[in-house]
Amino acid sequence: MTKSKETTATTQPSDRTNYVSPRVDILELDTEFHLFADMPGVQKHTVELTCANGELSISAPVAFIHNSKRVVLGNSLPEGYRRLFTVDDTVDIEKIVAEMNDGVLKVTLPKKESAQSRRIAISVN
Repeated sequence: MTKSKETTATTQPSDRTNYVSPRVDILELDTEFHLFADMPGVQKHTVELTCANGELSISAPVAFIHNSKRVVLGNSLPEGYRRLFTVDDTVDIEKIVAEMNDGVLKVTLPKKESAQSRRIAISVN
């Protein structure tokens, strides 16, 4: 996995104009990468996560709940989140899994076995 490509609302056609890039943390372990994306206001069933052509794409609208009230001005949350990441060939894209809790999306990207680091024992003669 490599650094993200910064994206804006113009990356994909949409009638929504206030999409922002979620803040992310990416951790590399011996056998996998963990990506954590902060997306407050997002319901997990609305998250779209795709991986194709060497790119991992995350997008989701923010759920506004206003109980039938008319919003005059609302700057607290964006209309949604969108971000692209380049995924290199060390990631096993068939085994990517994701979960969402408390507005944080966690994506686990397992490394292919050939790309995993391993400890090599040193023999003593």
